[in-house]
Amino acid sequence: MNTTAPEGLAEAMTGYRYPQTPLAWEEAVVQAGRLLAPAWPQEPSAGASTALGAVALTVYALAHARGVRPSEVSADTVLDAMDEVDVEHEPSGLKTLLVNELPAAGHTGDNDPLQRLRLSLIRRESFATTVDVPIDLTGGLTRCPSGLAGAAPWIRQALQQPHGSRG
Repeated sequence: MNTTAPEGLAEAMTGYRYPQTPLAWEEAVVQAGRLLAPAWPQEPSAGASTALGAVALTVYALAHARGVRPSEVSADTVLDAMDEVDVEHEPSGLKTLLVNELPAAGHTGDNDPLQRLRLSLIRRESFATTVDVPIDLTGGLTRCPSGLAGAAPWIRQALQQPHGSRG
């Protein structure tokens, strides 16, 4: 893989470097950037930036759960964590991992930046409507998809790029 980060990736990574977070978080952001670099878009993309945060948080949680360094978490491991989805196509297994591992790693409270990132990724808003909408018109969804569910297809595609993953 090219050792130079694609244009825009370094800037996106900077957005996830929070003060007073452990070194393992910094390593998780770097590993997420490494994993996503082959597919990083040439034009700025909010979706790719969201995906970077989601993958970094996943790498961090998986590293903590397995007792390894974030640099040891592979694309395949991240993809495996995303496999379990619920009936609304929300990555339920990954949400459970994040809910369990962030507090176990000492991230508690509303002011913790990793908890705030987790909440921003899993939050699901109600549909913006003042009347009840038949469920068949919503594609079976009861609420808007989370940012994590929205980013998941791009993440899956990006992690399956040639760099030793499932592809």
